[in-house]
Amino acid sequence: MAEWKKIFLDRNIRIGSLTLLDDVKHHLNHRFTRKDQVLGQIVRQGLQTEEIIIIDDDKSLNELPQPWKSRLVLTSSYIGLNERDLPKLKIILNR
Repeated sequence: MAEWKKIFLDRNIRIGSLTLLDDVKHHLNHRFTRKDQVLGQIVRQGLQTEEIIIIDDDKSLNELPQPWKSRLVLTSSYIGLNERDLPKLKIILNR
């Protein structure tokens, strides 16, 4: 978590809090998509749409319902969060 906080600080992005996706155990060979994992965490934590920003490289997140998809910064799986992603991230933070 300290690494993520440093990434944001280095990019002059101020965040109130940071939560990483829970470690989801696979049950009886059932694999959850990243979309399922993200939605599950939102429900478990009782989060409101405006309380979250999703930063991930998993393309299954394109299938999120629109309210949460509008809070998604889909990064490159090869590069991760980079300068190209910052404008969208800052727009979401300022909503």
